Amino acid sequence: MVADVHIQAVPRGQLEAAEALGMRYGQKMRHVILPQALKIAVPPAIGFLIALVKASSLVSVIGYTDLTRAGKIITSQNHAPLATFIVVAALYFLISSS
Repeated sequence: MVADVHIQAVPRGQLEAAEALGMRYGQKMRHVILPQALKIAVPPAIGFLIALVKASSLVSVIGYTDLTRAGKIITSQNHAPLATFIVVAALYFLISSS
Protein backbone atom coordinates (compact mmCIF):
# COMPACT_ATOMS: atom_id res chain seq x y z
CA MET A 1 0.00 0.00 0.00
CA VAL A 2 1.32 3.43 -0.95
CA ALA A 3 1.30 6.04 1.77
CA ASP A 4 -0.50 9.26 0.85
CA VAL A 5 1.92 12.00 -0.05
CA HIS A 6 0.70 15.52 0.48
CA ILE A 7 2.07 18.30 -1.69
CA GLN A 8 2.10 21.30 0.60
CA ALA A 9 1.15 23.83 -2.08
CA VAL A 10 -2.25 22.16 -2.51
CA PRO A 11 -4.71 22.63 0.35
CA ARG A 12 -5.31 19.53 2.48
CA GLY A 13 -9.03 19.81 1.82
CA GLN A 14 -8.47 18.91 -1.83
CA LEU A 15 -6.94 15.59 -0.83
CA GLU A 16 -9.75 14.97 1.63
CA ALA A 17 -12.36 15.74 -1.04
CA ALA A 18 -10.74 13.23 -3.40
CA GLU A 19 -10.75 10.64 -0.61
CA ALA A 20 -14.44 11.36 0.03
CA LEU A 21 -15.12 10.58 -3.63
CA GLY A 22 -13.44 7.20 -3.14
CA MET A 23 -10.49 7.85 -5.42
CA ARG A 24 -7.44 5.65 -5.20
CA TYR A 25 -3.98 7.18 -4.68
CA GLY A 26 -3.10 7.32 -8.38
CA GLN A 27 -6.44 8.89 -9.26
CA LYS A 28 -6.09 11.51 -6.52
CA MET A 29 -2.64 12.48 -7.74
CA ARG A 30 -3.56 12.47 -11.44
CA HIS A 31 -6.90 14.24 -11.30
CA VAL A 32 -6.74 16.45 -8.21
CA ILE A 33 -3.32 17.10 -6.70
CA LEU A 34 -0.84 17.26 -9.61
CA PRO A 35 -2.87 19.60 -11.86
CA GLN A 36 -3.07 22.12 -9.04
CA ALA A 37 0.57 21.66 -8.03
CA LEU A 38 1.81 22.07 -11.61
CA LYS A 39 -0.23 25.24 -12.03
CA ILE A 40 1.59 26.64 -9.01
CA ALA A 41 5.08 25.28 -9.79
CA VAL A 42 5.52 25.80 -13.54
CA PRO A 43 5.73 29.64 -13.72
CA PRO A 44 8.56 29.95 -11.15
CA ALA A 45 10.39 27.04 -12.76
CA ILE A 46 10.23 28.70 -16.18
CA GLY A 47 11.46 31.96 -14.67
CA PHE A 48 14.35 30.14 -13.04
CA LEU A 49 15.31 28.46 -16.33
CA ILE A 50 15.23 31.79 -18.16
CA ALA A 51 17.46 33.38 -15.52
CA LEU A 52 19.81 30.40 -15.73
CA VAL A 53 20.19 30.77 -19.50
CA LYS A 54 20.67 34.52 -19.27
CA ALA A 55 23.34 34.16 -16.59
CA SER A 56 25.31 31.44 -18.33
CA SER A 57 28.81 32.52 -19.26
CA LEU A 58 29.11 29.81 -21.91
CA VAL A 59 26.21 31.30 -23.82
CA SER A 60 27.93 34.66 -23.94
CA VAL A 61 31.15 33.05 -25.26
CA ILE A 62 29.49 31.03 -28.03
CA GLY A 63 26.70 33.47 -28.60
CA TYR A 64 23.17 33.05 -29.71
CA THR A 65 23.82 35.04 -32.89
CA ASP A 66 26.65 32.71 -33.91
CA LEU A 67 24.42 29.67 -33.61
CA THR A 68 21.61 31.40 -35.44
CA ARG A 69 23.89 32.56 -38.24
CA ALA A 70 25.27 29.04 -38.64
CA GLY A 71 21.70 27.75 -38.77
CA LYS A 72 20.82 30.24 -41.51
CA ILE A 73 23.86 29.21 -43.56
CA ILE A 74 23.01 25.52 -43.24
CA THR A 75 19.35 26.22 -44.07
CA SER A 76 20.37 27.99 -47.27
CA GLN A 77 22.30 24.86 -48.27
CA ASN A 78 19.86 22.10 -47.33
CA HIS A 79 16.50 23.97 -47.54
CA ALA A 80 15.22 22.31 -44.35
CA PRO A 81 14.78 25.16 -41.84
CA LEU A 82 12.70 23.24 -39.29
CA ALA A 83 15.16 20.38 -38.92
CA THR A 84 18.12 22.76 -38.91
CA PHE A 85 16.74 25.03 -36.21
CA ILE A 86 15.64 22.10 -34.07
CA VAL A 87 19.30 21.03 -34.05
CA VAL A 88 20.38 24.64 -33.35
CA ALA A 89 17.92 24.82 -30.43
CA ALA A 90 19.20 21.51 -29.07
CA LEU A 91 22.81 22.74 -29.28
CA TYR A 92 21.87 25.99 -27.59
CA PHE A 93 20.15 24.02 -24.81
CA LEU A 94 23.15 21.72 -24.36
CA ILE A 95 25.56 24.64 -24.20
CA SER A 96 23.47 26.60 -21.72
CA SER A 97 22.70 23.64 -19.47
CA SER A 98 26.28 22.51 -18.96
